Amino acid sequence: YSIGLSWLQMGEPQKSFAALFQALPLAERHPIKDLKANTLDNLSKVYQATGEYQKALDAQYEALAIPESIGGVEGAANSYRYLGSIYLDLGEPQRAAAARRGRWRVAMDSVRGPARARIARRRRGEPGGV
Repeated sequence: YSIGLSWLQMGEPQKSFAALFQALPLAERHPIKDLKANTLDNLSKVYQATGEYQKALDAQYEALAIPESIGGVEGAANSYRYLGSIYLDLGEPQRAAAARRGRWRVAMDSVRGPARARIARRRRGEPGGV
């Protein structure tokens, strides 16, 4: 949980933005890429809460690109969930549903991937195949 979101919950969105904009360059330099995605995700939530929906979408799509590029299932699924929430706030239920389907696709791919690997190992006669 970030201090930026804490400020938002206390009714101080400008302090929330300040904290997150201060954290973003630090997160960009950190070797753990999820930190940048988390910061962008939090920034998106503040934009959404203040009614700046296009900025919320932009930040959330940028956040989504990070876990998708490194295979981060949980981060990608969360981004799709928050995209759905933003689209619902915008009164676009079809786009919200499409974002939610993206979340399920990510989850199912994470389950199918290991199963496919086990089947391939079995076909090759390797240990660990099903």
